[in-house]
Amino acid sequence: MSFFGSLFGNKAAGSGQSTVKSQISQVEERLKSRIVSFQDRTKLRYILIFPVMHKVAAKLYVDDFGPDVALRTYQSLVNSLTSDGTIREDQFKSFGWPEIPADAATHVQEFDADLRRLTRELIGQGFLKESIANALVNVALQSSARMDGLLSAGFLITILKELRAGVYSPAPEVRPEPPADADEATKVLFIKMRDIAYMFQEHSGLEWQRLLPGMQKVCAVCCIRYRGRDGALVLFRDQVQRLMPLLAQCPKNPPQDLSLTPLHIENMSKFEGALQQFADSMVESADVHPVYVAEALARLIIELTTKYYDLVYLSNILFACCTDIERGKFNAIRKTH
Repeated sequence: MSFFGSLFGNKAAGSGQSTVKSQISQVEERLKSRIVSFQDRTKLRYILIFPVMHKVAAKLYVDDFGPDVALRTYQSLVNSLTSDGTIREDQFKSFGWPEIPADAATHVQEFDADLRRLTRELIGQGFLKESIANALVNVALQSSARMDGLLSAGFLITILKELRAGVYSPAPEVRPEPPADADEATKVLFIKMRDIAYMFQEHSGLEWQRLLPGMQKVCAVCCIRYRGRDGALVLFRDQVQRLMPLLAQCPKNPPQDLSLTPLHIENMSKFEGALQQFADSMVESADVHPVYVAEALARLIIELTTKYYDLVYLSNILFACCTDIERGKFNAIRKTH
């Protein structure tokens, strides 16, 4: 049974508490297996492993519910430990994370990277951030309590102190702004589609590399509607050619080599459908010429790709779009304007 069950109680009812509860035990088993395997291989002391688990869990809580809810939740957990007076929070004023010996630093960093990689894998397989965070805290608390109950409480209180200090509060997000030289219609569409993309990205947990190709497909549809298939193909080929001389000199920040699961594919399709629905509504209901939608989306793709990746990836997206057009994947789209 989970040590705390669902830490957020009914605060996360929108996630579906039955789903969270059913997922916690599954995630715990995956975590235990991964941790034991890592410890067997590296011999890294568990007292250095547990802090990493707590920190990753706190980051997940903040990502999913915001710093205020995370702070209240950890405060409630600490209150439950100190309510009978046996343990007092002020006993841990000087308590902090254990010092990492120089010869263990590399393994601690490796474990942190491995745990974050497992977290991304679990999210991609459909596990909720809340479920993963609960499992991390449960396993860390249970295991450290077997070593020393005060140590377990100290770790929890340390996270609380860090939350109060804003350690896990994300920096204000700076979203791309429309280019200054764009016309007003393009700027408005840019902002609306940008916000749709960010909202979906935050909700789904998908990396941008999963969303940008779908954005390019919607851009292609809008482009075909005013230029026709051949005209759109010429435009995208020209963009690829103009990028070619820049690729060797540009900074390299390629996307990660991530697995592609059925859930990824489903969510990618949902995102592309939602963005296409918005583009269609602008053209059909708001009587916006598709050239404005295509231009705004093209500029947004450039801004997002260069913000999170590099020009090589942008060139790859455009080239893949050209290939899709050549192979007839957009043949059902007709010129309408």
